[in-house]
Amino acid sequence: MKQMNFRDKLLISIIPIMVISTIVLAVAAYQIAKDAVLDTEVKGMEQIVKKTVSELEAWIADREKEATLFLKTKFLKITMKG
Repeated sequence: MKQMNFRDKLLISIIPIMVISTIVLAVAAYQIAKDAVLDTEVKGMEQIVKKTVSELEAWIADREKEATLFLKTKFLKITMKG
């Protein structure tokens, strides 16, 4: 069997370390990116919900004003008639 030279021994020991290091870095980068994207999406959804709640509250307030005005108008018509 042929003896391995120093370069081959060095490559055999360094390549697995490089592959493992690359995998660990890729997993870490993925986790960081995933967390950042999720955080951004959650904040965006919260803003959409707040805007929708605000619009619904304004719509409900307008309907309440219309109902009050309708009742006052109907009451005035009834009292004027008789």
